[in-house]
Amino acid sequence: MKEKLRFLPRWWKSPSGGYEVLRLALPMIVSVGSLAVMQFVDRVFLTWYDPVAVGAAFSGGQFIWTLASFPFSVVAYSVAFVSQYNGAGEYRRIGEVVWQGIFIALAFTPLFFLIYPVSGSVLALFDHSPEVIELERSYFFWSLWGIGPVIATQGVEAFFVGRKKTKIVMAVSLIALVLNVGLDYPMIFGVWGFPRLGIAGAALATSICQVIRFLILFGLMIGADARSGYRYAVRSGCRLVPSEFFALLKYGSMGGMEYFFEMLSFTFFVFLIGKLGDVGSTSSAIAINLNAITFLPVVGIGTAVMTMVGNAIGEGRPRFARKCTFSAASLAALFTGFFVLLFLLIPGVLLSVYASGNPDGFAPYYEVTRNLLRFVAVYLFFDTINIVFCSALRGAGDAKFVMVTTVSLAPLLAVFSWLGVGVFRFGIYWCWTILTVYISLMGGIFFLRFMRGEWMTMRLVDAAKPNGDVREVERRNGE
Repeated sequence: MKEKLRFLPRWWKSPSGGYEVLRLALPMIVSVGSLAVMQFVDRVFLTWYDPVAVGAAFSGGQFIWTLASFPFSVVAYSVAFVSQYNGAGEYRRIGEVVWQGIFIALAFTPLFFLIYPVSGSVLALFDHSPEVIELERSYFFWSLWGIGPVIATQGVEAFFVGRKKTKIVMAVSLIALVLNVGLDYPMIFGVWGFPRLGIAGAALATSICQVIRFLILFGLMIGADARSGYRYAVRSGCRLVPSEFFALLKYGSMGGMEYFFEMLSFTFFVFLIGKLGDVGSTSSAIAINLNAITFLPVVGIGTAVMTMVGNAIGEGRPRFARKCTFSAASLAALFTGFFVLLFLLIPGVLLSVYASGNPDGFAPYYEVTRNLLRFVAVYLFFDTINIVFCSALRGAGDAKFVMVTTVSLAPLLAVFSWLGVGVFRFGIYWCWTILTVYISLMGGIFFLRFMRGEWMTMRLVDAAKPNGDVREVERRNGE
């Protein structure tokens, strides 16, 4: 027993142990968790406004995120490059890769607006009612104005996250959260001098906050580079660098294809549920909204893992990369375990928040939503494994395996859901069973891949070059 008690402080305090992981991950948990809270508040207000609007916002939001998933994931992969450049002492290349991500965001943004005219026809394929389609298109349109800044922000965030300066990202995310909550209520309900915009107000408030979030982070990045004596070449790096651009596109596209296929299958899944009626659509939207409270903070832990693994690989220390991954997995399991108990033991307390503003209107959705939270409780453990170990593989540069696995398995979610709903006339619980099996399978595969260890010999960048701080790299490797 004493040996077990001695293990905890050693695991907690050792390099790449629990404390070091939590110190880096906590700001990212708060940062990404603020997005979960943003969505949660957004959906609660819409439930009070009109429960049908919750399902419409969910499907409309999924539509735009499916379109944005590829460039979003490509630019987000900047974190892996920045972290490895930072670990290898290639500091001046950091500014260049950040700008390549911003250029990718600028190139894709106009394309999203070209999709809007045909969005109604796409949504009509799934037999949604005309009223719901109108709500979905409204949410889609006003979200378009914020999606470009969201993608570009991934590149700017990489400047801070890849160098382990995650507290800055956390602070800006909290500012955006407070602003979003402050705008959401009046823009949805039309109080305090604002027009009553309903579902459009929810989307517009979020878009405004995302623009402000990008501008603040961009200004802080310019300031941080100036204070360092332009060490990271942010200003001089504002140009198209073909080698950096195509390297980011090459590795990021693997993650982009993976994320796109996963989002496409999940969006098809959401649209199929919408075909089952308002009860299934709204109940699923609420269950996934509550799931996001757990899911998105674990994504923050995953971002920290990608950063730590990238830095460790760049420094030539794969053993530390392995250790920090297991430390992160332990912390994530503790976090999700708490919510598993909430979803299983007191789901009514959580759902009462949605019902408080409109009890009669929420009554038809209560029982189905409570049952769906049981599915969430089952797959949370495997989703945690999926996020943490997949993030570690990405940070090491094993993006091809992650892409091939996801592209191969993601369509199964859509196919089996369609067979159940369209052919065998099964209901909503069939769809959620397929979702649970899919997430569990993905988690198991990425865990086994990590344990095989091929990733430990991979690198995204070359060893430190003359323009890098070679002495610093040598010092780190000698630790």
